[in-house]
Amino acid sequence: MVKDPVCGMEINTSAAAAQEEYQGTTWYFCSDSCHGKFQANPAQYAPSETLTDPVCGMEISKDSGHQAEHVGRHYYFCCESCLDKFRAEPGNFV
Repeated sequence: MVKDPVCGMEINTSAAAAQEEYQGTTWYFCSDSCHGKFQANPAQYAPSETLTDPVCGMEISKDSGHQAEHVGRHYYFCCESCLDKFRAEPGNFV
């Protein structure tokens, strides 16, 4: 399950009405209407460029060499240790 970035509805990726790649992340939408709103202004719905390591909370950039994808979303990490913790139990950090 993922959240539609426009309306916040929880949707199954296989049942999404639409999907779109933006800033290295695949975004899923509950309807064509939400997808259209996203396309008109993706920066309004996508997170800012400042990223936070979901394991330790450190601010990082997309230049980090430590990355993983989980349920269609890209995550960035400050170090290999945080990445390994995420891979072991991603549900604890999303």
